Amino acid sequence: MDWSYQLRFCPHKYLVELLARYDGSYLYAANNRWGFFPGVSIGWRISEEKFFEKLRPVVDDLKIRASIGQTGTEKDVKLFDYLSGYTWNNGNAVLDGELVTGLNQRGLPITNLSWTKNTTSNIGFDLTMFNNRLKITADAFRKDITGVPAARYDVLLPSEVGYSLPNENLNKQAYIGAEGMVTWTDHIGDLNYTVSGNFTFSRYKSIETYKPRFNNFPGMNTAIRRKAVGEVFIGDIRLSDNSSRKKKFVIIR
Repeated sequence: MDWSYQLRFCPHKYLVELLARYDGSYLYAANNRWGFFPGVSIGWRISEEKFFEKLRPVVDDLKIRASIGQTGTEKDVKLFDYLSGYTWNNGNAVLDGELVTGLNQRGLPITNLSWTKNTTSNIGFDLTMFNNRLKITADAFRKDITGVPAARYDVLLPSEVGYSLPNENLNKQAYIGAEGMVTWTDHIGDLNYTVSGNFTFSRYKSIETYKPRFNNFPGMNTAIRRKAVGEVFIGDIRLSDNSSRKKKFVIIR
């Protein structure tokens, strides 16, 4: 279930668009079921300004634009996960000579999990030149994903319990990059043709992790903290001959 609202202000030179969504999901507990996701975009058609008149014989249209907005994702959650109970027909046993169907506890209900929020920001331009024959579009973007589901691992449950802690909105990730497209449209006599090329560059980053754990480098018992690219870490290294010493690393991944 969702409600969405949109407002546009679009004169010839300046463009503003406001929008918002209010989404609900039956997959989450009642107190975490709804999410509000706003957005805004603006644009400026510079080619319509008076100071741009000298370039109009070459530049047909130039627009700069920017936007930021949120959407929600239902991630790592299944139907009725927020309810406690038992799973029927999960194993069986023979009691007093009769086959008895078993049931198993579902585990801890997932009550602290809600929407994973995707916040996307973007800045770019649209350029048209030479009587609309050349078109260039370019964008730089960043997508932050907050509330990525994960379970707390620092609260230990006895193995006899048979289940682990439920997921919560704990982690944060991001995608950062740029993309663009160049298109040339022309004709040779009666032959019309279009040539187009595009590029995309994107990098993933783990921004926040719930109480990051320590991993080992292959071949040696080296504890390092998994964090952003280029972070410096100083720690103890346990070499293959069981000696140890202080060492500084630059983590690159």
